[in-house]
Amino acid sequence: MSKETKKLINDIENEEISVTQALRRSLPISKQHQDRSFTEWLNKELNGYDDWRDIPEYRTVTGELVAFSQYHQADIPLDAPYIDNILKELKMPHSTMLIEELVEKNKRFIVMKHPGFSDKEFVDKNFHTEGYLDFRLKFNSNQAVQILGFITNKLLNKLNSLPLISDPIEEKKETFIKKNKDAIMITIVTGTVIGFLLLMPVVSDAANYVEEMTVKLWNRISNIIP
Repeated sequence: MSKETKKLINDIENEEISVTQALRRSLPISKQHQDRSFTEWLNKELNGYDDWRDIPEYRTVTGELVAFSQYHQADIPLDAPYIDNILKELKMPHSTMLIEELVEKNKRFIVMKHPGFSDKEFVDKNFHTEGYLDFRLKFNSNQAVQILGFITNKLLNKLNSLPLISDPIEEKKETFIKKNKDAIMITIVTGTVIGFLLLMPVVSDAANYVEEMTVKLWNRISNIIP
């Protein structure tokens, strides 16, 4: 798992970024892994679903069917026996950013246009005498919050399951160290010895002291660099 992925997971778990920000930061990761299905899902969540048939089940909300009554000049709940319960369910096609905005602006209820009433024949047959317009579904905003939570959990599960991809920069660094182990050790030891010589007073046993410290330093570096 790359450093970017670990940082992203940490930011998501600590709720330091929004769902939309998490999805956006996941896009380059999905492309790095060449995971087309992951990339496609990210784009749909970020941009919204154009086709109602593509909207996943976890985006389903249930609520109260309402319509604007020309007679009453107000939204009227529609609870007639001929209204199928299926019309009281909808799948939210919106982008995650729009869902987040709806949740922020509507603390209790969200009202969205109902595509099930695009059938003019159905509307004319059942509602023409009442003068109903603008059919919508009114539902508790907590359902939108739950949708965002589901998306977040699904994203976290996906990020945690990604296979390990080696970092080319880290690989080059490790290769360089292995190939130049002796040169690196000599450089470090030489610099340290020079430092000792500059700091130490000129005494008779200075050479022995330097030799002893050089051996100790060499052994320590040998244990650090494989």
